[in-house]
Amino acid sequence: MVEITILCSDKGYANALMESLSEEFRPGARISVYTDPIKYNPQEVDDVYYVTAYEELSDWEGLIIPERTLFLTELDQKCPNRNAVSKYSSVELIKTKLIEIMTGNDKTGAFRQDSVGTNSTKSPKLVGFFSPVRRCSQTTLSLTMGNVISETNKVLFISFESFSPLFSLIESSKKKTMEDLLLITKESPEKFNLFFETVVYHGDFIDILPPIKSLHQILDVRAKDWIDLINQIKIKCDYDVIILDLSETIHGLLDLMGMCERIYTLTQEDRFAKAKLNEYETLLRNCEHDDIMYKTVKHRLPYIEEIPDAFHYQPFSVFAKYVREMIMGDGLYARLCVD
Repeated sequence: MVEITILCSDKGYANALMESLSEEFRPGARISVYTDPIKYNPQEVDDVYYVTAYEELSDWEGLIIPERTLFLTELDQKCPNRNAVSKYSSVELIKTKLIEIMTGNDKTGAFRQDSVGTNSTKSPKLVGFFSPVRRCSQTTLSLTMGNVISETNKVLFISFESFSPLFSLIESSKKKTMEDLLLITKESPEKFNLFFETVVYHGDFIDILPPIKSLHQILDVRAKDWIDLINQIKIKCDYDVIILDLSETIHGLLDLMGMCERIYTLTQEDRFAKAKLNEYETLLRNCEHDDIMYKTVKHRLPYIEEIPDAFHYQPFSVFAKYVREMIMGDGLYARLCVD
């Protein structure tokens, strides 16, 4: 078994890093944390590797640092050791560097100052779902479409619904929610990469941000905070497509829709649904959001006798086939293939 020891005076950072690395290296690693130098007793033992926040603190001066150590530095801090990355790099980069040390394949030969962890050169495309008409299977369609798109792209799914059904489906594996990520985005954006990995749920096909639990918590989020969160994900996370399952309860709804490449609006045939859709389109015109209307595809789902649970994707189901043909026919698939 590989053992990884984290040395860092910042208890919050150290515990978050331990949680993230546990997700990445499970079940073949045992990870321990030292935040007190008095309790730190390094040992040069085979298969034991160290991750240390290389801090210029007097408490850690004079300690012997083992050879198999990955140094994590502050953004503006210089480190002469070749095995060094920024303290706020993505967990994926930290993991990659650890593996290089473990296998003896470190080819860098010099300090790498990576303040953000992704190397993606293209911005992810946002696909939004919103309808003023209720009970039209919006979440089922958006989640299924995300799974279909994940067959050729890396996809993140974000639900903005109050009382989202997704929370109960993934709460057993994740304690943090999107609310925690919003707080980090606002107060410590340099730590975004690390904390993102402690929040996101990795499904079989797509990644999901655990939704905020209740309506009053969603109403407390300002429009700017939602926009900042999406921009942080676009810049620092390696996704090709981000699915937004939008709700009228959030602040900045039209701003988020304006960021989308395509918006799907589900409709029904009854006169009440048509009246609500008409009021919604009148609002868009009054707010001078013709751009949203231009990007919107209105769609009415046909009757399908058996629609599988969207959370557990079945790629060969009738509904998945229907959604696959839907995005091929309306041009979305072609747009996602354009860099």
